[in-house]
Amino acid sequence: MCGRFTSLLLPELLSATFGVAVPQSCKPRYNIAPTHQIPIIREDKDGVRRLSFVRWGQAPSWANDLGIGTNLINTAAETLTGESDWNCLSDNCRCIIPANGFYIWQNDGDKKQPWYVTRKDGAHMAFAGLLNRWKTPGGKEIDTCTIITMAANGLIRPIHDRMPATIAAEDFSLWLSATRFSATKYRAVLKTEPSDTLDIYSVGSQVNQPAFDTSACIRDFRTH
Repeated sequence: MCGRFTSLLLPELLSATFGVAVPQSCKPRYNIAPTHQIPIIREDKDGVRRLSFVRWGQAPSWANDLGIGTNLINTAAETLTGESDWNCLSDNCRCIIPANGFYIWQNDGDKKQPWYVTRKDGAHMAFAGLLNRWKTPGGKEIDTCTIITMAANGLIRPIHDRMPATIAAEDFSLWLSATRFSATKYRAVLKTEPSDTLDIYSVGSQVNQPAFDTSACIRDFRTH
């Protein structure tokens, strides 16, 4: 499960990395939690990539309450078995979620210790996401998303059994394309970051508070 993550890329770097226009108002986020508005990269039918902000926590079209999305923040890649799984928003429900790291929690007696996972080289991660458009009873449309997860790699597995699926830069175009491919082809581009590219370290419990969003969230306890 991925329950919190960071998105620290500055607008200029986001634009260069993902090929999208990014407003200067896009600021670093150190503690993104479910129900927050998060930046995602999508491609429209004309093949133009755009950065949008959507609600994290996918609300199915049949749901009566947007709150159901708090239980649908992740979708296991293994469950995506049919074509209908990939066609939920204007013939293209796939998106990329820019991230610099994510948090996992380890049971430690009667409490849970948070850990932060990030790339050793400081580069971005491109989480694989799915979008869905939910309508309120009054007809207002709200875009929601979920992060696809896969079995954890060897570095993460001792602490948690799942981690976000990522998309390599060379597969961005295929993943975001409005062209319909088979579910098998889409699943083939879902990867996890290799263990040797990642760093993991314990952080403070303040990350448990969704409203706490400062660089202190990713402070390395090994240096204190």
